[in-house]
Amino acid sequence: MSDQLREFPELENSTSPTETGSNLREPPEIEAERQRWSALARRVAAGDERAGWEFRTHYAAGIRVMLRRSLGSIGLEALVDETLAGALEEVRRGVIQEPMHFVQFVRSVIERQQQGESMSRKLGRMTPALTTVDMRRLKETTRSVEDALMTFSKREREILVGYYARGLTRYDLECLHGTTNDELDALRMRLQELVRPHRDKKSPVRERREPLVRRAATAS
Repeated sequence: MSDQLREFPELENSTSPTETGSNLREPPEIEAERQRWSALARRVAAGDERAGWEFRTHYAAGIRVMLRRSLGSIGLEALVDETLAGALEEVRRGVIQEPMHFVQFVRSVIERQQQGESMSRKLGRMTPALTTVDMRRLKETTRSVEDALMTFSKREREILVGYYARGLTRYDLECLHGTTNDELDALRMRLQELVRPHRDKKSPVRERREPLVRRAATAS
C-alpha cells in the first residue's frame, strides 16, 4: 500500500456520486474502503472487541505515516497508540460516525501536538536556565524515581510510565493493560510513598560565612 493511500484520501472525500453527476463513479477501492470503515465502526460502537483490534491493525499504518510526516519520529509509537485509543473511544461514544470525521480527528491530534510544541518552545525561551544546584537536585529526583520503579513488576512499571511520562489516560491504560482505577490509584500511592522520603529529606544546614570584605573590616 502506497503512502498516499495510507493517508486515507479515500476516507476524507465525502462527495457522493449523485453530487458530482450521475456519469461519475468513484473507483471501487475507494467505496470498498469506506464500507470497510463503516462496518468496523458499527461493530466497535456495538461493543465488539474483535472489531476494535481489527480497527487498530488496519489503520495504525496510516496514522503512523500522518503523524511522522507532521511531527517527526520522537515518541511516535506512543502517540500512534494514544490516537488509536482516542479514535476508538469517540467511535464507541458515537462522536465519530463518518470516515471523514475519523481523518479529521487524526488531523486534530496533529494540530494539538504542534500547538503544544510551539508553546513549549515559547516557555523554554522564557524559563531561566537551571543552576548547578537545580541540575543536581533534578538528577537526584530522577534517580530516586528510577530506583523506586525498579521495585515494581514490569507490567506495573509500564502502567506508571504510561500514566506519568506518556500521558496515557485511565481509559488507555485499561485498554492496554486491563488496569482498573483502584489499581492505578494504588500504584500511584505506592510510588509516592517510595519517593517521598527522598523528596522530604533536607540538606544539612551550612555555616553562614560573612563576606571576606566584612570580615577584614571587623578584624581591623
